[in-house]
Amino acid sequence: MPALKKDTWLYPALICIICFIVSLLNRQNPFDMTYMRYDSSIYQYIGWQMTEGKIPYRDIFDHKGPVIYFWNMLGYGLHPMLGQWFIELCALFISAILAFKTGTRFISPAICTLIIGIIFFNTPAADTIGNIVSLAVSLSYICLYILLFYVSDNKISPAHSFILGIICALLLLLKPTYLALPAVILTYIAVSTLYQKKYSEFILFALCSICSFLLIITIICGWLQYHHALADFWQYYVIFNLRYARYWQTSNSFNYIWHIFSHQFIVILTLTAMLTALLQYKLYTAKEYRLILCISLATVLTLIGIILPNNPFLHYLYILSPLSFFLLIMAIKPWKQHRNTCYILCTACLLISLGECLKNITTPVSDKNSKQAAQIIKTIIPPSEPFQTLGWDMARLHLLSLRKASTPYVMTGMFDRLFPDMLYRQIQNNHPSLIVILTTERHVYYNLLQNYWPNFNQDYSLIYKNAEYEIYISNKRAK
Repeated sequence: MPALKKDTWLYPALICIICFIVSLLNRQNPFDMTYMRYDSSIYQYIGWQMTEGKIPYRDIFDHKGPVIYFWNMLGYGLHPMLGQWFIELCALFISAILAFKTGTRFISPAICTLIIGIIFFNTPAADTIGNIVSLAVSLSYICLYILLFYVSDNKISPAHSFILGIICALLLLLKPTYLALPAVILTYIAVSTLYQKKYSEFILFALCSICSFLLIITIICGWLQYHHALADFWQYYVIFNLRYARYWQTSNSFNYIWHIFSHQFIVILTLTAMLTALLQYKLYTAKEYRLILCISLATVLTLIGIILPNNPFLHYLYILSPLSFFLLIMAIKPWKQHRNTCYILCTACLLISLGECLKNITTPVSDKNSKQAAQIIKTIIPPSEPFQTLGWDMARLHLLSLRKASTPYVMTGMFDRLFPDMLYRQIQNNHPSLIVILTTERHVYYNLLQNYWPNFNQDYSLIYKNAEYEIYISNKRAK
């Protein structure tokens, strides 16, 4: 494995520049922090509410693991606007440094820097901050670095075992389908250690990883139990998610898989690199090929975990980026003597990756409707008074207006399909001053309101409407 020269400061500097550019290409960046969409908006909303004493699951409904809420609470606590962007920039730097240290053990710093550019520009940079994928990707790069250490030294340190256990616990309470990589690494280390008859090392490894795993689980579950939210956590994170997964299942799996391959460059890149590396088995050492097999297995398991439920939210596939990085490194390694060929291939992939990124960020997306609706809300009710939203992706209205929800249900687009009675009865009991309905699905929410609230038309009046929202005011409040 080639050693990294001490005077190659240029490449780390380029990597830092790449990270900074990627963070600025995010739709939510220091120049405009008002773009808040999809899952990120609900995570940021819960993070904001946690800084004010609210407890997820008990006080606010969502069905993701608690780790992402703590992550967003940390960002909001650091700074309400720039905190989350800053800590994710730091996480991006750490991921890039670990990727560079991993890659330069096999290929030149120049090629490694190009591959980092390929992968990092093809990440959720065009999405918004505070999402699950960005945190999971950083944890995955740590796993890869620990695996490389183990293969190089042929032993696992207690510190690395402890870290792997922590990462497994965090991913279990973040998104269990992202557990494939650390699970495969733990299995590989356990089997390898036992095969070499290093029983004392195996026992220490098992104790450290299991203890750290249980420690994190105990701390988080203990915190939830202390705040009387553990039963709600089980109800929403486990029971609700089982029903939610079945809700998205479709019989047309072929079209679903074709949609994935035709819209996600990261999937094509990962599978191409994996097959190339596997077919070049004669060009690697035994240790290197075991690494390739290990990462290939993690890749297949990750894809199965995401694709099998036929989940339509394809941004979850970006968890493949650390795996894609390593497989690309290994696929190119046997060709490192043909430097010009490597540069041409990597540059072509980098241009495609940049094109995908620029295509996403230049897609016309206007938040004018959201800002207008938020301004109307701010002029009608004071900051201390909550209001209710009905529809998908509505948490951003609460963030833009800095007004809380009148019920625990902010992202109602999924909840009302499974538990409509619980949702609409609580809205009726609270009788909020304002109810905002997503116009594009008005037929769903307005009809449900009328079904569960027969006097809704007598109690509320439409005061504002644009292409995205309808705002209804309580007649009592209007008087």
